[in-house]
Amino acid sequence: MRSSPLNARRWILLAAALVILGGAGQLHAAPPAPTGERAPVKPAQPAAIEAPQLERKFIEQGLRILVDRRPQQLRLEAEKPEAWLGDSVRGNQAVEVAVATSLRKESQIVARLAAGRKLYITKVEGAWAGATFLVGGRPQAGWVKVADLKPLPSEERAYRHLQNAGGKFISAAMLAQKAKQFDDGLYAAVELAANEGLGEMPAKSQLLRAWPTRVSSESSSQALAVLLAAAKLGNLKPAIPPSQAKQVADLLARFESDEKRSKPLGFYTWSPELSAIFRQDRMLQTPIDELADVLPLAKALAADEALRRAYLQHLLLSYRLTNPPMQGGSSDLRPLIAGDEPPPAGIVAWHIFPPSTSPETQLFLRLFGDKPVPEGFELMQALIDEIRSGRVDLKPTEISGWYDHQIWSLAPLLMPERTPEASHLVVGDEYRKHLEDLFKGTMALMRETHVKQLAMPAPGSAAEPPERKPELVIRPDLSVEPLAMHYLRRAQAYAFVQQVLIEAFGPEGLAKMHRLAADGPVETTLDHELGDLAVLFYGAHVVASRQLGLSEQVIAAGGSPDLPSQAAAAFLQWAGIAGSDPDLARDARMMVPVFVDQVTGRIKVWCVLGWSSQTAWASYSKQPQVSATDAKGKAVDLAARFEMIYGTQTLDLAAPVFAEAWVTKLLDRDEFRRHCDTYVTPAVILANLK
Repeated sequence: MRSSPLNARRWILLAAALVILGGAGQLHAAPPAPTGERAPVKPAQPAAIEAPQLERKFIEQGLRILVDRRPQQLRLEAEKPEAWLGDSVRGNQAVEVAVATSLRKESQIVARLAAGRKLYITKVEGAWAGATFLVGGRPQAGWVKVADLKPLPSEERAYRHLQNAGGKFISAAMLAQKAKQFDDGLYAAVELAANEGLGEMPAKSQLLRAWPTRVSSESSSQALAVLLAAAKLGNLKPAIPPSQAKQVADLLARFESDEKRSKPLGFYTWSPELSAIFRQDRMLQTPIDELADVLPLAKALAADEALRRAYLQHLLLSYRLTNPPMQGGSSDLRPLIAGDEPPPAGIVAWHIFPPSTSPETQLFLRLFGDKPVPEGFELMQALIDEIRSGRVDLKPTEISGWYDHQIWSLAPLLMPERTPEASHLVVGDEYRKHLEDLFKGTMALMRETHVKQLAMPAPGSAAEPPERKPELVIRPDLSVEPLAMHYLRRAQAYAFVQQVLIEAFGPEGLAKMHRLAADGPVETTLDHELGDLAVLFYGAHVVASRQLGLSEQVIAAGGSPDLPSQAAAAFLQWAGIAGSDPDLARDARMMVPVFVDQVTGRIKVWCVLGWSSQTAWASYSKQPQVSATDAKGKAVDLAARFEMIYGTQTLDLAAPVFAEAWVTKLLDRDEFRRHCDTYVTPAVILANLK
């Protein structure tokens, strides 16, 4: 078939473009996108499982072998990550732009690339390397001249699917991912239920509708304007008096122009209703300088018992669900409601609903106050150092909220030598680094769940013998990463938040709630799931304790003596089908802000880029006691019958890939995940953040 003149002209122009660009060989219209991951394989349903015991029994060559774990001590070590630098640019590799160049598609320039820009190469064809680059927030594929690039040291990709990073062994990261999905869904369900009212909890939306109507609107008031603006952001359609119109409009304009305050993050992007709650409540956190401005709001509460009770209930829920408010020169309206008492001295900022404090915020303010932040400062590492030194104690207090209880469960990861299991567990240097990575990533995931409510400070910136006896190999038989105290405290945190929700909504109200997911509510009720999660983590504690050779801790006085074994069996049952748990297949990659540099406008963020894979080994520092009997119950000398070998268990572990970075633009989950899919490896992902 002959080509038409139009088609011939098109090919001539393309050939000319190749010559101009200095290319060799064929330049395709678009290179391949970064390779996706295989979906995790779903395992078969396991048979009923019994809980492990401190003594393990099995049959070997007709003998009943008994392994008493109580005298043993295990040592855990992980492989040391190694990086190599190739001498040429290849596919599936990170590179750096050596000289200013362009990303091209046919004859079109897709993007100009400055020297120093990092890219992920998907394919190399002759003199051209295929890459994908975000342009206007959307991935654009194109080609770059290989001569303009230089390879970077190899780096493992950050996996989107946790199961692709951790194999079949139940790592602490898998339990963290399970918990993260549940925590988000719980918090989302509570936000909607509290906003609309459920059980014993009055509707926050009704509070915000009625409250402004009880406040005199004759004079302009910043506090009333905040209340009206919040109601407007919550789609409550408040009637705005003329005297307040300008202040409300100005407040909304400033709010909308500041993405650090107004942009919904985390699970709040799941629905318009959750986004509206995020924006409404962020407005309600606005600091109000003048006492005279907030007094009319306080008087309205003092004069109306139903309004006052609703305000106090929602205030308490926010403090118990996340944490109490910042201490010092700020306050909510409670001191003003009594009426007959003088306002407390020293309050420089009033909040209708204040943001909550956190250990990381308290540390940041203690270190810097209103001083500028050093360029290389990393809040996460500073927090870790302070925790290990004892200057920051994560143990919850009587007024702590769920967030404090959650992060208290992470302390054993930083100080494994101070846990009850330390007498039976020695950790090597590389495994200690793995635990630190687990702390960083899990804490970042926890913070994102509470992103709306947490305060974000903004100050300044041998030869083998010829004949051998048969071998009897005794290895550690861990079913879960042996972090027993971490799991126990996480179980206790779920028991705590369950009580918080019962107090807020009543047992009947909680029984009507369902956890949310991005694709809608789950079928099981929230109170039932809370019980399941507490059992899951307590079961992990029991299994880890017994397999280390320790007795588990009892979590409830007067409880069933069978509870530990039942919880352990339930955990092992879940572990057998974890690969088909939809919560483990969900994407956990995210960015969450922690503080702002007021001078430059930059935002320090914690990011989870995905999941990494690491091999670890469990071996014996002290051996268990091993004995045997024959079929008649007579003791057998194992050393005379067998070559006793105390082996090593290989563990495939996953860990969240954590990073702390400066950015000028916050990305919600969808935006950040597109960014990660485009740039693939951690170094390239971080280098392309703006």
